[in-house]
Amino acid sequence: MKSARRSMIKTAARLIEATSLVVCGLLIAATMIIGTLDVVLGLGFNHYIAGKVELSEVMIAAATFLALPGVTWHATHIRVDIVSQNFRGWFRVFGDVVVTVVALATCAFFSYTSWLAFESSWAKTETAQGLLPVPVYPVKFAAFAAFAICGLIAIVQFLRLVVKHRSHKNIV
Repeated sequence: MKSARRSMIKTAARLIEATSLVVCGLLIAATMIIGTLDVVLGLGFNHYIAGKVELSEVMIAAATFLALPGVTWHATHIRVDIVSQNFRGWFRVFGDVVVTVVALATCAFFSYTSWLAFESSWAKTETAQGLLPVPVYPVKFAAFAAFAICGLIAIVQFLRLVVKHRSHKNIV
């Protein structure tokens, strides 16, 4: 029963990660295509794409937030571990717990504030300033979703620490 539940959670996590990374990749590709088309059209025909800056800004911001859960899940973010790499035993566990709790609190705070920003943007149908009125609320929702997913990942990481600690009486 537990293994089936774990398998289902892992499958859901992989699906969420894969979907967010595919959308992230598509947004980056679209940004590159718009940039290339703008240069070709500008140099070749003296006609530039209206709103290219706004579109690029929105797509890069959304791509950044969509990549965040995958980076957090695999712990592939930049980590400076100069001092704590030498910790052992309870001190190491305590340090890992503190880092995980701080990550969870940070994700909770950012998901809450990004949700408020999304609600505000949605209510007034906020758009980017410039030639092309690109809606901003999808990016704010992507930020909320990314931080919420990262918060869930932090909870999973915390639970892993607790389970690992309980299953290994002698932590080295």
